[in-house]
Amino acid sequence: MILLLIILYAIAHGLTNAVCYSRKGSYALTMNEHVLFGVERDLLLLTALGATCYAFLPCLFEVLAGLFLFSWFHNGGYYIMRDMIARGGRHWWDSWRYQSKTDTSKYSFDYEERTLLLIVGLVLLVVCYAVYFCLR
Repeated sequence: MILLLIILYAIAHGLTNAVCYSRKGSYALTMNEHVLFGVERDLLLLTALGATCYAFLPCLFEVLAGLFLFSWFHNGGYYIMRDMIARGGRHWWDSWRYQSKTDTSKYSFDYEERTLLLIVGLVLLVVCYAVYFCLR
């Protein structure tokens, strides 16, 4: 459950980043962009609340996996929203795999690196749960 909330938060955060960095501000969308900010904050709150009500080790496994999976979902959501704002007309799966050549971040994972981190995170999650349930 925690991992699903982390994934949803990563997508929401990518969407809001695309709006913030589009240089169009509130004109980037026809809808009120504060709805996205509210959803992002609500997902973060739900994740924190869920983590406090969840068994410690499974929660820890999902948070660790979420660290690896975050970039895949965040950047995917970011590039989909960025393409929608620019009216680029790409299919969503092409936007998801896109990597900007004008990115100003210190380091940005390209699609292959994001996919590798996704796989590592999922394998880590499966191994952790397998060991956890075998030792119970």
